[in-house]
Amino acid sequence: MKRILTALTLIFLLAGSAFGLSDKEYLSMKRNDPDFAEADSALTETWNRIKDEITRPAQSAFEILKAEQREWIRSGRDNAAKRYMRKGSSRTEAYTMATYDRMKELEDWEELMFGDEDE
Repeated sequence: MKRILTALTLIFLLAGSAFGLSDKEYLSMKRNDPDFAEADSALTETWNRIKDEITRPAQSAFEILKAEQREWIRSGRDNAAKRYMRKGSSRTEAYTMATYDRMKELEDWEELMFGDEDE
């Protein structure tokens, strides 16, 4: 029984890590899919804008956001993409939509922290 449980755990761990987007796959998507490249650029632009807006009083909040962003890159992106794939999206479409979703989350955080500067 213990061997079966160990084997199932190992299979689960291997399947989970095989699902995740590797650096090589990420770079390939970025090079070969214009929609993904656009989503990735938009996310990077949003991130850089937030980083540039941070002032000393908001620095601790930004440190929390940085930790959340690392976690999103580590596993959140894969989990979000997996949900889209379950609904029938291709792998690239799923990662593109997950990236746009994350960009929207960052924009919402930015608006909460700094307000809408267009008003």
